[in-house]
Amino acid sequence: MKIEIQNSNEKNKKQTKQSEKSKAKTGRFAEILLVDDDPGDVDLTMEILKRGKIDHNMTVVDDGVKAIDYLVKTFKKGEFPELKRPDLIILDLNLPRKDGRNVLKWIKMHNELKAIPVIIFTTSKAESDIERCYSSGANCYITKPVEFSDFTRVVQALESFWLNIASVPLDRSLDLQRIALATDQALSGYCLQTLLIEDDPSDVFFFKEVLGSELGKAISVTHAENIRQAVDLLGQGNFDLIVLDLGLPEARGLETLDLILPSTDGIPIVVLTGINDEKTGFEAVQRGAQDFLRKDQLDGKTLLRTLRFSFERNRIKMQERKDTEDALFQSQNRYNQFADSVFKGVQIYKDGKSITIGR
Repeated sequence: MKIEIQNSNEKNKKQTKQSEKSKAKTGRFAEILLVDDDPGDVDLTMEILKRGKIDHNMTVVDDGVKAIDYLVKTFKKGEFPELKRPDLIILDLNLPRKDGRNVLKWIKMHNELKAIPVIIFTTSKAESDIERCYSSGANCYITKPVEFSDFTRVVQALESFWLNIASVPLDRSLDLQRIALATDQALSGYCLQTLLIEDDPSDVFFFKEVLGSELGKAISVTHAENIRQAVDLLGQGNFDLIVLDLGLPEARGLETLDLILPSTDGIPIVVLTGINDEKTGFEAVQRGAQDFLRKDQLDGKTLLRTLRFSFERNRIKMQERKDTEDALFQSQNRYNQFADSVFKGVQIYKDGKSITIGR
């Protein structure tokens, strides 16, 4: 649901000056994403912000999966030009399908999104939730007040600070578009067939929807959620790249790489490691992986560059190997021809018998 709300011309001068000041700060209406499944809280929050001092557009979604879907679509500028990347996300924790804790974690794991301020606005007062949310990167944690007057005061304070006082980051999606265009041109229309071996639905969704949509036909993603499926797919089709999560259900760490390597036939592998786990990534490269990415670096720009460079490095390596083998084969042929010409018709005697050397 897309809702555009503007301040009326009847506001007093103080409010008008405040609104103009906030618009001058961003140069446009503030974009707010409200993720909440409680209709009463949604209506109340919208009404308070409508009466507030900040010009804004508000988008409301009522579950975690829709929130992720919306954020992914903000990268598809060509397909959804009306969707804008939010300047502020107000997130409830107790959501259907995917709760706010996992949505927060997903947002903060991706470089293209993690700079967006995320305000947790929930009924939960649990210390475990507060600690977990701040550890996951929440910018603020607010417990929803029960009293109407307190609820109004909190929302107004939230609006005033995050949309007027605080500075929010600029949209970096154009960087991804430029990288995608460069890659498409470099590949000259060739479609990279990529096998993604990953069991986390959020990462699968991000990889296929964000990266795939920006590249158009430059990359095709096939998904396997475990090693067995991956081995079957490798036996059925031709792949240019493999992206491998090192934390699958049937294996952990470098054991995962060891299980898939015998079935790859030289296909370059980019492994995905956990946060702050570069040591495992380097060890994976030493064992045969082409490159590695930490999961907290899994944004479209970095992922695209890594896949492209991995493919190119492997292509050059395979071409050099082929050139070496061709050179050895030609050298062997020249030697055989030389040997035939030198020894042709030469006879020697052994045990009183004549032996001809040559053809």
